[in-house]
Amino acid sequence: MLQKILPAQSGEPSQTQSRFFLLAALFMVCYALILTLSPAVRQHSWRVSYLWVHWLCVVVWGAGFTMIHRKTVFKELSFDPLILPIVSVLIGWGTLSIFRISIYFGLRQTVWMTLGILLIYFGIGWKNLLSSLFRYKYVWITASIFLLALTLIFGTYPGGIGPELWLGGYGFYIQPSEILKILVIVYLAAYFSDFSPSTLTNARLLLPTLFIVGIASGILIFQRDMGTASIILLIYVLFVYMATQKRRMLVFGALVMILAAILGYSFFPVIQIRVSTWLNPWADAANSSYQIIQSLISVASGGLLGSGPGIGNPTIVPVSHSDFIFSSMIEETGLVGATTLIIFLMVLLHRIVKISLKAKSTYQRMLGAGLIIYLILQSILIMGGNLGTLPLTGVTLPFVSYGGSSLLSSIFAVLIWLHIDTENNEPGTIEIPSFRSILVIETILVIGLSIIWVFAFQWSVFRSNSLTLRTDNPRNAIADAYVARGKILDRNNKVLVETIGTAGTYQRQISNPALIQLTGYSNFNYGQSNLESSLNNYLRGLLANPGSEIFWNHLLYSQHPVGLNVRLTIDLDIQNFSDTLLDGHTGAIILMNPENGEIFALSSYPYLMSQDGDLETVIAEEFNNPDLPLINRAVHGLYPPGTAMTPFMFNWNADQNNPIDLPDDIENCLIQKRNISSWSQYIANGCNDGFAELSTQIPIQSWQNILDRFHFLDTPAFPLAQAELPPYELPDYTSSLSVTDLPLITPLQMAIAASVFSTEGTLAAPVLSYAVETPHQGWIVLPKNDAQTIEYQSQISSADFLNPDQQNFWTFLGKGERVDEHPVIWYASGTTQYWNGMPLMVIVLLEENAPNTARDIGEEVLFHALQLK
Repeated sequence: MLQKILPAQSGEPSQTQSRFFLLAALFMVCYALILTLSPAVRQHSWRVSYLWVHWLCVVVWGAGFTMIHRKTVFKELSFDPLILPIVSVLIGWGTLSIFRISIYFGLRQTVWMTLGILLIYFGIGWKNLLSSLFRYKYVWITASIFLLALTLIFGTYPGGIGPELWLGGYGFYIQPSEILKILVIVYLAAYFSDFSPSTLTNARLLLPTLFIVGIASGILIFQRDMGTASIILLIYVLFVYMATQKRRMLVFGALVMILAAILGYSFFPVIQIRVSTWLNPWADAANSSYQIIQSLISVASGGLLGSGPGIGNPTIVPVSHSDFIFSSMIEETGLVGATTLIIFLMVLLHRIVKISLKAKSTYQRMLGAGLIIYLILQSILIMGGNLGTLPLTGVTLPFVSYGGSSLLSSIFAVLIWLHIDTENNEPGTIEIPSFRSILVIETILVIGLSIIWVFAFQWSVFRSNSLTLRTDNPRNAIADAYVARGKILDRNNKVLVETIGTAGTYQRQISNPALIQLTGYSNFNYGQSNLESSLNNYLRGLLANPGSEIFWNHLLYSQHPVGLNVRLTIDLDIQNFSDTLLDGHTGAIILMNPENGEIFALSSYPYLMSQDGDLETVIAEEFNNPDLPLINRAVHGLYPPGTAMTPFMFNWNADQNNPIDLPDDIENCLIQKRNISSWSQYIANGCNDGFAELSTQIPIQSWQNILDRFHFLDTPAFPLAQAELPPYELPDYTSSLSVTDLPLITPLQMAIAASVFSTEGTLAAPVLSYAVETPHQGWIVLPKNDAQTIEYQSQISSADFLNPDQQNFWTFLGKGERVDEHPVIWYASGTTQYWNGMPLMVIVLLEENAPNTARDIGEEVLFHALQLK
């Protein structure tokens, strides 16, 4: 069909152009077809709403460039057969990419593309184009500067609030700075062509050009359009070098640009911000560096082959249809797409330089070379800004980015090249001086494009994983809306968290709101927390699934496989019972098997009261709540152990064979009881003088051994994020330690340390995630951490001093003092080696001076669990 549309060819260049246009058409049709089908791919269903509007772009593109090609054949116009096909692919690819991001902007760009096609169609027959540009160079440059100056008075921003660099209204706008860049090149080429390289060393001959460039740059700088101002200055430097053929002019120009950059950084805050975000974008990834960080994550998400047209999430990056179109394209076409685009630019650069070097006049040579230098230079600046290679400039990617003024200006440059090449092929030759400077500049630009490719490779392949796994990458949460995450189950396979909804609207549902402090959340804006975060790779099917399944899902859908179910050690009945008892009491409860470390309940109050997916509203409301409902106190809360350290001190002292008499004063107890006749009763009732009595028997230097023995200074391995333990050093005085001198600890640390009283000296390794359900092997037990055994110097029972009568349970109670805050109460109890059933122990922490309440809660949780087991 395409063969019928394109006419038969009589010359080799036309045949070559025809073949490349056919390849370009094949690319456009395939790309548009993939975009149409992308909703079905993303949702794994044929019952979706398909995308059709972008086919308007394909029809206009195909009809327009077919008309242009037919006219070049019928008029027997002879020019490079690669220019129009390459330009057509860049324009079509860019417009389809814009359609993918925004139908509104895609339709507008299609209108501009139509005008551009008409410009080429009618412009290639304009016989006196080059001479008219030369003859009226002062008129063109004056008019362009005048239009630019009008923006100082009548300037507007099409988007509402932003830099007022446009003229127009009612939906039609032009950006004079885009026109200015082309006409500055026309002016410089026409002016410099009147002089030989030797005469241009006279500084007076450069003054008119300096005046023109200075006025244009001054207006741009006043408007804070630093990107365009820097391009104008770079163009001028390269033109002076190209015209004089003196390399020292290139060096001098480079020094001037460096000086201009330093001055700009010193006086303009916008440049300071852009430079600082360029040098260290990671310092403020959520604010000033948000665009560049998200751009890099977008490139990393593309990887080698890309997510596929319509499958990625380029709209996460602000202004992705314009300033960040390059990163948007890489996300969906990968390094392969970036490489293709860069190769197109290199080929275009080489072919235009070749055309320019064959030009019949100095004016045409400098004009053709100047235009391609400008377009490639601007491409390097914008692509480098997207990749963090260069500071952001806010300019467009020629032929590709959204913007009518930019597109028409770029197409006008193409029209000029076609005219230059057409005249090159006419009979007759004129000898003009060699311009080796053009080849030098071409080499510099090729090196620049190569550096851009290296950075694209670095972010999309070499550092892809580290970027895509960042917590500020919302693509993971978006993917979870299309592919179900695995369930989180309790030890009896009761559902704690599951995915509900349909593809595209999936969301997580928690069976009990109190569980959110344990399971956490998976949310688009707030990311993931707790088990949803630590078990993410299992819940997303990225671990324990066959590698081939993960590969094909990523290749075909750019998504993870269906998630795997994870079984916890939590018992939902016990957890709910624990949550109910703790309700209204700020604190935490941990119920654990001290032998194998399996945690049956882990409660924290207060918690986020999130229902019906209203998590974002709740987090926003509770963020500054002084009760801190966002933290899980069992693992995030840091508390003074206070007199709850007494049993550990007694354990260490007994190991040193230091007998200690029971204090005479037994009135100062948290729970007052008569007839306290043993240390076990003393500790069980939280009698405070025991700590002071034991502290006098323990040398200050031995405290390090106690803290190390029970790992009070270590963060345990655990699937929930924990509080960062503050640095701790023993006091440097020689007297005994007081309760306020002890390090802050978490309830989880207390549970691990207290497990020795049930296990004859073995510190439990806490376990929360037990097994994962794989598609081929069923339930697989997850690896556990090894428990650690305390090596005692003497033959003692680690719990007998808490249970001298060989009962089934041990107990201790303690109080921790906090400066300017309410005291905290610790309660701990557990089974001993004389218990015949499943060993269990409980830790209760209350942020209130309520020892009886703490004891009652702990006893109820423990005995309720023992009855169930």
